[in-house]
Amino acid sequence: KAGINISWLLTGQVPEVDHWDIVEEILELVAEWEQNRNKPTTVAERTELLRLFYEQYRSNGRIDANLASSAFRLAK
Repeated sequence: KAGINISWLLTGQVPEVDHWDIVEEILELVAEWEQNRNKPTTVAERTELLRLFYEQYRSNGRIDANLASSAFRLAK
């Protein structure tokens, strides 16, 4: 009822399920960053950011906004 994944709470691992919703959320974050960037973004850069944030989600069950900000600053 509190919105906590029981499997994650007990094991610390996000269960293997359809994660398209989190991929979509990550791609929206990257698209927002791209709009604020002053140079073209490569497929490799977008892919690396997607991988970084997706792995963070799989490890922690969420995307840390501070880590996202840091990653975007470094990628700029």
